[in-house]
Amino acid sequence: LGYNQVVNIDMDGPTLEKMKQRWQQKHTKDDKRLEFCRLDLVQDEIPYPAGHFDVVIDKSTLDCTLCSDEATAALLCQVYRSLNAEHGVYIVISFHHVNLLLPLLRDCPEADWAVSHQVMRREVEDVIRNGTTNSRTPQEQDTKESTLTPRNDDSAWASGSFQPTEGYRTTVNVMICQRKGGDSGIVLDRNEVRHHVYTTNDIWFQSTNPMLTRTRHNDLKSAFGDETLDIQTCYTVMFTEAEREHLTFEHFMEDFDAFLETRPNVKRDCMSFGTAVSFL
Repeated sequence: LGYNQVVNIDMDGPTLEKMKQRWQQKHTKDDKRLEFCRLDLVQDEIPYPAGHFDVVIDKSTLDCTLCSDEATAALLCQVYRSLNAEHGVYIVISFHHVNLLLPLLRDCPEADWAVSHQVMRREVEDVIRNGTTNSRTPQEQDTKESTLTPRNDDSAWASGSFQPTEGYRTTVNVMICQRKGGDSGIVLDRNEVRHHVYTTNDIWFQSTNPMLTRTRHNDLKSAFGDETLDIQTCYTVMFTEAEREHLTFEHFMEDFDAFLETRPNVKRDCMSFGTAVSFL
């Protein structure tokens, strides 16, 4: 694309080091077009002046931060500050539903940018043991088809629990936020953005995409009956196989421990149907 400076930002040092090594294997040490910056967006400020970047590409970083209102607010505020006010573009590549992403970005307080949506077919990269990679699309025979086309996003939750559709497995949502111009010194209020993130998430998960659907409620009632199940079994019956790929047992227990903080009389090693419903 002709850019002479690309800055890779991550909070994981080993990941950045691997990226740096892959770059150096293919380029001379004097090639400084790629820079690598380790920082925590919540604690640290991106070490470049306001309006420095023409493009910020977010490859599922927003997906990772959405479990934390504070982290998401920090990400959005830092991205907005970093973008060139006249033409800067924030590109978000996400597995989340467009009906969550669109209001989150479009209605972000004081953010003066135009937001559009596209769907892109995924390209899967196989990492081979010798360090080489092999990239492929989920449907390699369709190589002549456009990889970026508008499309209605079918929900992976349509069945009442998380069951990824073919579209979910083979495509990602791409949100394009382009600044409209104005003062590059404008800084978004992190408290206002945090409240916006909380409200948007709350509306989505309570009203549009609740964890406890009627389908799941009935399935749990059938699985538990009048019994109390051990916690490992609870984890298995409460979440689908696809959900457990994203929510490990360890993370489930972290959430359950937080749930128990206000419920001292509830046991940690088992659940009843009523406890499972309250937890969800």
